Amino acid sequence: MSPSCPNASAFICLLLVVIFAATGICSAQGAGGPVPRVLILYPYDERIPATNIVGETARTRLVEATSGKVEVFSEFFDLSRFAKKRHVDRIARYLAEKYSDGRPDLVIALGEESTRFIVANRNAIAPNAKIVFGGFGNAAAEELRLPSDVVGALTDSK
Repeated sequence: MSPSCPNASAFICLLLVVIFAATGICSAQGAGGPVPRVLILYPYDERIPATNIVGETARTRLVEATSGKVEVFSEFFDLSRFAKKRHVDRIARYLAEKYSDGRPDLVIALGEESTRFIVANRNAIAPNAKIVFGGFGNAAAEELRLPSDVVGALTDSK
C-alpha cells in the first residue's frame, strides 16, 4: 500500500475501528488481568513511510485506549529485498521461537504479504490470536481466501 496522507488517515481510522470491534483489546486488560500482547507485522523494511505511519498510529491508539496497559511488538519482513520462500520460512521459524514464551493476543498484518504470512504461519506463531489486516483491496483478499475469523479494512482499488 502506498497511500497519501489523507488515504492513510482514513485507512488508520477504519483499521482501528475494526481492531477494537473485533478483538475487545480494550477490555482484555481490565481489572488487573493479563496485559494484551499485540504484534504488528510490516511487509517491508522500516524505511517505507506509508506502513510506518499506519503502524505507529495503530500503536499510539492502542496505548491510548488501554492506558498504556498493552505490549506492542513490531516485525519488519524486508520482503522487497528478500522475497524468496527460504527467507519467509526462516522468519516463520524465528518468530515461532521468539514468541513461544508469550504468544500475541492480536496480530495486525499491514499489507497483503504480511496477511498471507500470518495466515499461513498462525498456528506456529500466534495460534489463539485475533488477526486484523489492512492495506490491500477486495481482489487480493478474495485470492487469499482468508479464514472467517480474520478481519480487516480493505482499500478501494478504483
